Amino acid sequence: MNSIVQLLLRIKEFTGKLLENETKLEDSPIGQNLLSVVKQCASGSTAELYNSLRELKLNLGHLDPNFASDRQNDIEEFLLKLLEHLESFCKGLKDIFTFTILRKYTCSRCGDYDFKDEKECILYVNIDSGSCGLQKAIQTIFSGDDVRKHCVTCKWPKCSLVTVLHQIPRVLIIVAKRYAYSQDLGAVKNTECLIPSKFIKLDRVPEVKLLHKPKNILVNRFPQQVSPTLKTAQVKYELKGIISHTGETTNSGHYTANVLDSSSGCWYHCNDMHIKRTKLDDVRLEVARDGYMFFYNLSFFNRS
Repeated sequence: MNSIVQLLLRIKEFTGKLLENETKLEDSPIGQNLLSVVKQCASGSTAELYNSLRELKLNLGHLDPNFASDRQNDIEEFLLKLLEHLESFCKGLKDIFTFTILRKYTCSRCGDYDFKDEKECILYVNIDSGSCGLQKAIQTIFSGDDVRKHCVTCKWPKCSLVTVLHQIPRVLIIVAKRYAYSQDLGAVKNTECLIPSKFIKLDRVPEVKLLHKPKNILVNRFPQQVSPTLKTAQVKYELKGIISHTGETTNSGHYTANVLDSSSGCWYHCNDMHIKRTKLDDVRLEVARDGYMFFYNLSFFNRS
């Protein structure tokens, strides 16, 4: 819980949205606690800050009783439930992190195709042996692949898949798939090296050929001209924070955060209430084998 809160409160878009909707959050004890923490961080009131954080932990029990306990919780589940709760009082807050994944499936036999789009708040990446960098892990998502999926027309079980990150978020949250489960070994943690880049680019997303507008896609998402191609944008994100996890499962171990303070340009390592200054180069090496959740802010956008 601490690591997520420490990181979210360093995201200006998030804290700005809370402050904009202060009156709407009056009916949310959690929202009120977060607002108090934002204001106390700005004023430097340490004693009041500790009290607000204690109250926040107690009130999080309204989302899930486990969140008020000392038991380790799945940080993804906590983040999504927190955003869902705040969205009910503060419309548009979730949009800061929301993007649309567009997938095109093309039958390898008859060439017919189908589309599927999904709204998400987290982009999941695989950690492959030898990939090393987060940028490369992201590129594999959009590189195309052959998958098992039955064609609607001819029932052939194989399709090629092309994936496009369509509607982009202001803050991109990336989770590395470090944990897998097997009957023989139980939880297994992948400790392959995954070094986060200071910047990530999404300018090599493949184009999707559109022969017609899919029924399950809103028409206004696509160009109104006759052009058969959905052109992609050049997008650049800057690293703003990392949550690392030491432990064999997501429900055990310990979470820590490394966050960038935008006002000073300094990085800080947060281990519960123990905070110390650090450097980005040290952070990137430190989180190489335990980095779990990465936060990137949109820094450049150019539609082609």
